Amino acid sequence: MAKKTLEEIERIKSQLTPITFLEELAQSGYLLEYVNKFMKNDYENKMSFREEIFILLQKYQEEPIDDIDIFYLEFLNFILINFNNKTTNV
Repeated sequence: MAKKTLEEIERIKSQLTPITFLEELAQSGYLLEYVNKFMKNDYENKMSFREEIFILLQKYQEEPIDDIDIFYLEFLNFILINFNNKTTNV
């Protein structure tokens, strides 16, 4: 019984993570405004940062965000063009 409780505590402990400043902004609805004002260069030029922002926005925003839709549509378009090129060149 003690082993099961210890495993349960470890499982719960592994799920607990501190909330970052960006998560706080996303929860309050000000993430895009903050990023556009103070981190615009990173947002526009670093894909990993942009993806992190998109994940936070998808997690906390209730309404759709045009930037995310455009990003995924452009990515899908890129994949389909590559697929089309590879299948027609065979």
